[in-house]
Amino acid sequence: MRGDSGWTFAVEPGFFSEDSAYSSSVVPKRIGVPHFVWLVIGALVPVAIGALRFGPAFLWQFFVSPFQFFILVPWLTAFYSLKTGVMLLKSGGTLRRDAQPRDFWISVAFCVVMGAACFALNLAISWLVLSRKP
Repeated sequence: MRGDSGWTFAVEPGFFSEDSAYSSSVVPKRIGVPHFVWLVIGALVPVAIGALRFGPAFLWQFFVSPFQFFILVPWLTAFYSLKTGVMLLKSGGTLRRDAQPRDFWISVAFCVVMGAACFALNLAISWLVLSRKP
């Protein structure tokens, strides 16, 4: 199904029945490969600039930082949820993509945004630590 903007929706034929309470607007649009490449470039450019400015010390400070835990865990949780269709909850329950699509996609988006925020925080802390060195 093609939208007005030319994006392809992630809804497969027969995914929603005619009497379903959900509409196709619940399921987010797919991110194409070019968009993913731009996201990767956007994440690597600040790291490359820091490496050019401070040398290998910046890469060491950035990748061996304890803040990497706060980046990897939310992103790996989102990746696992996208692959399996199940978002694990802190309370012990689960959100299933086919049963609760709206809550599932909100949770996945939250994990991605929190990982990106921690990535930016780690980048800023690494920059500040190396800026203070003589």
